[in-house]
Amino acid sequence: MNLPEIFQQPLPEYPITRYADPVKKNQNLIKEFKTVQGVVGFSLAGKQEAHGDCLVFAQDYLGKHFQKYPKPAPDARFIVPKTAVTVSVAMENFIMGNSCQEFFPDPKYSTEKKTDSYFSYQKFSKHVQATYYNENGVPYLAGLCYYPQLVSTSGRTCNQDGNALDRALERGEHFPAVDRTKTVAYVEKKRFGRFCKSSGGRVTVEVTGSGAKHVVWYGRGAVKYVDCSECNLENCCYQFMESPSHSPSKPTLTNKAGKKEEKIKKEVGELKEENAEFEEEKDFDFGDDITIA
Repeated sequence: MNLPEIFQQPLPEYPITRYADPVKKNQNLIKEFKTVQGVVGFSLAGKQEAHGDCLVFAQDYLGKHFQKYPKPAPDARFIVPKTAVTVSVAMENFIMGNSCQEFFPDPKYSTEKKTDSYFSYQKFSKHVQATYYNENGVPYLAGLCYYPQLVSTSGRTCNQDGNALDRALERGEHFPAVDRTKTVAYVEKKRFGRFCKSSGGRVTVEVTGSGAKHVVWYGRGAVKYVDCSECNLENCCYQFMESPSHSPSKPTLTNKAGKKEEKIKKEVGELKEENAEFEEEKDFDFGDDITIA
């Protein structure tokens, strides 16, 4: 029996590396890097270089992301600049660094430097890359970076890149560790990520009616399930234990009054001003601003 073409070859599994592997064409266009509220970052070129469809996709994905995941502030708004050539988002309890693939743990969870901690990186498509913060042997998902395709390239892979972002989120470990049955991926799809010794690497696992199975992705979002006795047994025996070393030192507010609030408003105002001209273009209509409510 011949399988459909989309099931003949699974999507490639990119290796985890100690160095980022940016898209050179995008990287060479970067003039400056801006962050908004410490959780979203944009690498900016001197003019519009990314295709409008990809910028619209990034705008929509950010809106959907913050409908599911914790918001940095009740009035948070993220408008993708027309000159963006990278779009980055930090995971909960991480903050943006000074470049598109640089993320750091929130200081309230890292009161002292961990001698064994380091960062690693993994591609999930040609345009999507994850940054991991490794501590005590656990790779916590720190942030994601999307490199929109440039106007000079042919073909658009927004759907594939959207699936890649979803895969990275489903496979990632939350920092600090939480009960995985309470995560968005588990609540929505009963999926979680773990290191599988039998497979020799991190895998995505889905709890199905017949047990916990590996999820293997193929083209156009198609998936197949593979039995794994190790992951099935681990799922049956799973119990969450909170790590006392990751208790926050003290409560902090993400949207304090005064100077910080003024800075946030200024950042949003600058980004809106940069996009005013772009939003009038007929070919690249962003529609209404996305408001995180």
